[in-house]
Amino acid sequence: MKEDFLHYVWKYQLFEKERLYSIENEVIHILKPGMHNRNTGPDFLNAKIEINHQIWVGNVEIH
Repeated sequence: MKEDFLHYVWKYQLFEKERLYSIENEVIHILKPGMHNRNTGPDFLNAKIEINHQIWVGNVEIH
């Protein structure tokens, strides 16, 4: 699968967001997917994700 396709899916949230769980069965909510970074470094900057009621803010790398 091409990484550009995965970037597109993440950027536009083209997946079922209401049913996201970690491998440990923790609920995941994508609050903000971040800003697409077209330069070197992480793929998306300043994302905001909630995992099991804990909010995480940072960069996302997709492979």
